[in-house]
Amino acid sequence: MLMTDGNNGTCHLTFSQRHGLVPLPEAMEPEKLSKNFRIRVWRAFHDDIERSRNPGYRFYASKYQHLPCMMADFNCEAAGHWDDPKKHYPDKDNEFVMQLCKAGRYDEVLTLIEFMLRHKLCPKDLRRQLTAVFDCPPPVAYHVQKIGGYPTIVLRASLESGVAARHAVGTVEEIGPDSAKTHLRTAAESLNAGNYADSVRNSIHAMEAVARMINPDARTLSTALKKLKKKGFLKHGAMNQAFEKLYSYTSDEAGIRHSLLDKDAPDVGLDEAMFMFSVCAAGAAYLLTKHTETAVG
Repeated sequence: MLMTDGNNGTCHLTFSQRHGLVPLPEAMEPEKLSKNFRIRVWRAFHDDIERSRNPGYRFYASKYQHLPCMMADFNCEAAGHWDDPKKHYPDKDNEFVMQLCKAGRYDEVLTLIEFMLRHKLCPKDLRRQLTAVFDCPPPVAYHVQKIGGYPTIVLRASLESGVAARHAVGTVEEIGPDSAKTHLRTAAESLNAGNYADSVRNSIHAMEAVARMINPDARTLSTALKKLKKKGFLKHGAMNQAFEKLYSYTSDEAGIRHSLLDKDAPDVGLDEAMFMFSVCAAGAAYLLTKHTETAVG
C-alpha cells in the first residue's frame, strides 16, 4: 500500500517496499542460487551424461558406469530412497538432475553437488566443472574448499555480514541521495558480472556521494571527511583513519578510482569487491545516520 504526501502528491514506498530496492550482490545472498548457477550445474551433469550414450544399449556402457552408481548412491544415501544402478539410463538421470536444479531448494542442489564431488567415482572433468560453476559470474554466496581432505561447500561470508550489509543498504535506500543509491546498485551489478574493479569504484563513490551530500562544498571524499570531522561526525580518530584508508586504497590500487589501463589492471578479486561493498555501504549508512541525528538534534 502506498502512502501519499498530501502537500505535493509524491508517493512514498512503505519500508518493506523500499527495503532491497538496491540489491545485494548475489555473492552476499545466502540461501539463494541464481538461475544461471542452476543451469550451469545441470549442464555439467548433462555434458557427462551425453558422453555416456552408447547406441544399442539400454543401460550405460561399462565405460560410464560411474553415472548410474553415483545417481543411485545419491538417491539411497542423500535422499533416503531405494534405488538400483541397473534401473538408470541417460534420459532418466538427465531429467532428474534438470528438475532438481530447476525446482529444488537451494540446499537440495548444493547437497547434490557436494555428494558428487565427494564420490569416489566422480570423474575429474565432472568434478572440475561442478567446482568451476561457483566462480562463474554472477558468483553465488557459496564456494568449494577442501576440509579434512573432502570437497566441502561453505559460505563465502558469514550470515551476520550479509545481514549487516542488507541493513546498511536499506539505510542508504531509505534516506540517502539518489547518486549513492545508483552507485550501490551499479556496484552490486558489477560484482555480479565479475567486474570487480568497477564494483569497488562504485562502492567508494556511494560513500563519497553521501559525504558530499552532507558537505556540498567538498570536492573529494578526503576533503569531505576532513570537514565532517570538524563538524564532530568522526570524533574517534580510528574511525576517521579507517575512512581515509579506504579512500587511499581506491586511489592507489592501480587506478581503481580512475581510468583503468589494461597494462595496469588492478589486483581486485571477488573477496575484495565483497569487502568494499560491505564496508562502503556501512560507511555511507553511518554517515547518513549521524547526519540525521545531528539535524534532528
